[in-house]
Amino acid sequence: MHSCFVFASAGSGKTKILTDRVLKLLLLDVSPHKILCLTFTKAAASEMENRINSALASWVLCDDFDLRQKLFELNEKWPNADEIIKARTLLVKILDDENKISIQTIHAFCQTLIKIFPFEAKIKPNFELLDEAREKLLLKQAQKEVLRQENLWDSIRKISGKINEESLQGLVLELLSKKEKIADIAEMVENIFDLFLLSKNQNEEEIFQKFLQQINHQLASQLEETGLASNIEIASKIKKFLENPLIENFSLYKSAFFTNEGKPRKIYSKTKHLLPLIDEQCRIITECEDKLNSLKIANDSALLLHFADAILKNYSHLKREKALLDYDDLIFETNKLLANPDFSDWIKMKMDGAFDHILIDEAQDTNHEQWNIIKALSEDFFSGFGASNKERSIFIVGDEKQSIYSFQGSDPDISAEIFSYFSSKLEGKLKKIELHKSFRSNATILDAVDKVFADPQRRNSISKIATNIKHIAIRSGVGIVEIWPQITNEKIREKQSYEWKIDFACNEEKQEKEILAEIIAKKIKGWIENKRVISAKERSVNYGDIMILLRRRSDGFSQELAKSFHQYQIPFESIAKIKFSESLLICDLLSAAKFALLPQDDLNLACLLKSPFFNITEEELLELCVKKNEQKCSLFEVKKNLLLEEIIEKSQQLNCLEFFYFLLHEKNHQKNFIAYFGHESLEILDKFLLIIADFCHNTSPNLQQFLEFVEKTDPEISLTAAEENRVRISTIHSAKGLQSPIVILPDCCFDFNRLPAGKEKIHWIDNLPLWCARKENENEIIKNHRLKKFQQAKDEYLRLLYVAMTRAEDELYIAGYGGGSDKESWYEIIKEALLANQS
Repeated sequence: MHSCFVFASAGSGKTKILTDRVLKLLLLDVSPHKILCLTFTKAAASEMENRINSALASWVLCDDFDLRQKLFELNEKWPNADEIIKARTLLVKILDDENKISIQTIHAFCQTLIKIFPFEAKIKPNFELLDEAREKLLLKQAQKEVLRQENLWDSIRKISGKINEESLQGLVLELLSKKEKIADIAEMVENIFDLFLLSKNQNEEEIFQKFLQQINHQLASQLEETGLASNIEIASKIKKFLENPLIENFSLYKSAFFTNEGKPRKIYSKTKHLLPLIDEQCRIITECEDKLNSLKIANDSALLLHFADAILKNYSHLKREKALLDYDDLIFETNKLLANPDFSDWIKMKMDGAFDHILIDEAQDTNHEQWNIIKALSEDFFSGFGASNKERSIFIVGDEKQSIYSFQGSDPDISAEIFSYFSSKLEGKLKKIELHKSFRSNATILDAVDKVFADPQRRNSISKIATNIKHIAIRSGVGIVEIWPQITNEKIREKQSYEWKIDFACNEEKQEKEILAEIIAKKIKGWIENKRVISAKERSVNYGDIMILLRRRSDGFSQELAKSFHQYQIPFESIAKIKFSESLLICDLLSAAKFALLPQDDLNLACLLKSPFFNITEEELLELCVKKNEQKCSLFEVKKNLLLEEIIEKSQQLNCLEFFYFLLHEKNHQKNFIAYFGHESLEILDKFLLIIADFCHNTSPNLQQFLEFVEKTDPEISLTAAEENRVRISTIHSAKGLQSPIVILPDCCFDFNRLPAGKEKIHWIDNLPLWCARKENENEIIKNHRLKKFQQAKDEYLRLLYVAMTRAEDELYIAGYGGGSDKESWYEIIKEALLANQS
């Protein structure tokens, strides 16, 4: 079997390609336990395992004629009698074999490897894996303890002097989010100074003195001799600086040659003979300023690194005490294990006997640290005894056009680098296969995708290796690609005022996102009620045919959609991760706990009374507030009732899990929540209780501590598709791998320059974290890096558009709201591409 790198476009059947590869290996008598399949998600691993088992089961059940046909389609040759018999026995073989096919995520594989070699990894065999919420909590605990260390107070004071406390928290979290990159602090600090061509002992005064030595002292008088008023003004600034040449007056000298916008001042014709002298002064000013900024950045980065290092050391200590590993540790410790010269040969020898064929799914979603593990596992495939004595292969499937997870650490250029690496290792024998036939979308959808990415610049943004991205539809039938008018409400814009005023009157003017949400709801309701036919499917539309894909959830549009869907009685579900703070249902539950601990909090009690626990009206709440004010007492004293008193009593008697279980089940309030929030709320309630149970088991049963945990970590709940015949609302990231007959992209209008992409505070350059506290202090290295990151973010946004459009099977609707007219917004890109081809 050849080693291959398969570049598989959207809808080309990546999972089937991997499944077929495994089936072919089994038919070639490869032992199941010699096959390793690494996937990006648990869902993908489960899907692949199910498909393999289903295929093998069908080989057992079908007759000889059908089986011959299936094997011919798989191998492109007719099987003989022995191969027919072998195919029928494979299911029993993989079910009976103690060493089954290993199909798992890279993290699960690392966890298994560390458990096999705990002594070599110097990790307790009974270690537990930290989930994201507990990891955040432990990091905050580590940071809290570090803040008590007196030897760090001076560093913390210096850092805090540059940013406020909230920004400091965000800065530290941003740096710690890539904690696996933080190694030897002394070496990293040394490398930062080397990067800027500075020494650690250098100071601002030394740089400034070198600058003073290069100043042209005759230039001022030469400018005065020209007689031009503008030149005389410049000369005046130069002379004023030279009278008192201190570093704090550097900006005065700079202002003589540069405008307030930082551009060189214009030189008039009479002064052209002085142009080389002026250019030279501009150069030394720029160099000096860049050097001074570099020194600030290097010193600030060193301060931050020492602070982060102290937190990480404390964090590591806390993990060791409790025998815990986080997900980053799994990758880091596995790499360390495989690179350890004392054990690497022994481990690789054991692993060399473990796998002969490695398959990797979604290669574009990986990073260098993960690929280092795969490289180590496959190193002996290509050299020495392992290469010559066995038939071994590596099979990589991915699509660089769908690399959209840089925020999770994936590298957008990883596909090109890995292809180059294995091509070199295999001495050009790595087969490159490009698949552009789509079994998902019809020709209308794919034609629109091709038109949008026909522009060479856009095509290069989404694909660096694939030579051709012209999609071919396998399915027949005509689809729909429709651009809806952009929703703008100029009346709202005209009325906008930034004056502070209190107005309790109801504003009946609808916002643009509300208008679009209602249009979508009416459109869907009309499709269902009128039994509109999907021509490609030759049947009527149902709710389950529709998927709405959002760029993000943070702008409130998903809430407007939910509101409109409730109004028009459209069943829907969300496929996403939702934070506690984003779920009104969970906020209502937490308000009960907050009330139990602090009954005098009137605002929280008002929220509790409005929740499904009590469900009082606005009028009733207003009446209670009037009474409270008249009696000059708390809201609780006015509204005292049996349930409120019982909530307080039970919070003192029960642990946090029992407390919420009592409210939802023993008091039977779960039915109120389902009636209010819909049947989809049942999954949120169940997973909410599971998180509480986990907290009770691993941390504390105390209700107050649970609320502190929620406040610090804002846990997430992963929602799954629960029922059919519901409209699905999802972010594009969560919808990767999904498809739907009808896809609506509602938020395609945006100004890219206002998006947070490429605006990180920590700049990772050459694996070094650089922190520039103020934008005006950026040096050339950081400015260039920012531009590079900004372009990478734009490229990823185009890949996100590619993923969104290729989720549609038959119909695609493009919409947008707001007054933005950014030519690089998806709405404008799609409109330009499709309308240009019509004219």
